Amino acid sequence: MKKADTPPITIIGAGLTGVFFAILLAKKNHQVVIYEKMTEDELRNTASKKSFNLTFYKYAICVFKKYGLWEVVENVARPLTGTVTFISAGEIGRASC
Repeated sequence: MKKADTPPITIIGAGLTGVFFAILLAKKNHQVVIYEKMTEDELRNTASKKSFNLTFYKYAICVFKKYGLWEVVENVARPLTGTVTFISAGEIGRASC
């Protein structure tokens, strides 16, 4: 059975994990449908009132690189200062995987 003949993969929730998983599946030519309980207006209003700080260490950077997404993430990422990590901020984009 070809991927085009298979039913779409359903993902419940348009949070960080749901959207990331959808991107990975779509890059492998799967059809994906995402269901989110909030309306677009609710998402916009909620997102504007929240601040999410995500820290990506070497493993996460390697996963992003493996699936060709690091270039997108790196453009909006900021190196952390005042934290202890195993790679310096200057090496963050060059993390060997």
